[in-house]
Amino acid sequence: MKCNLYDAGTGVAHMIRYPDNPTASRAADALVSLIDIFPTLCDLCGLEKPEWLAGVSLLDILKGKKNQVNDAIFSEVT
Repeated sequence: MKCNLYDAGTGVAHMIRYPDNPTASRAADALVSLIDIFPTLCDLCGLEKPEWLAGVSLLDILKGKKNQVNDAIFSEVT
């Protein structure tokens, strides 16, 4: 199923645990991508994000403030 671009082929579990997480053990069905990991880590560590950085921080989803941060994500099969 990973060789097609349907939900079953693009969906993967994404689990994050960090200290002082007010919404521990919460599930979210948000559109996220691997390029969102680095901006999220920058926010969690209090680091300034580089100008060239692609992706969106997932911190608002992790804190339960938003249900989505991306309107769409893109993938490809080569």
